[in-house]
Amino acid sequence: MFILKGILRAETQEKILIYLLTRKTGYSKAIAEFYELSPNAT
Repeated sequence: MFILKGILRAETQEKILIYLLTRKTGYSKAIAEFYELSPNAT
């Protein structure tokens, strides 16, 4: 799914961007839980 590979450094960054674009806001814990990731993932 990593579409923005040339712009972003990691797939996780892309996921965060998509989450924020669709939901307009979000805390790191909620985003991590949504994608089943560690809150420390980069």
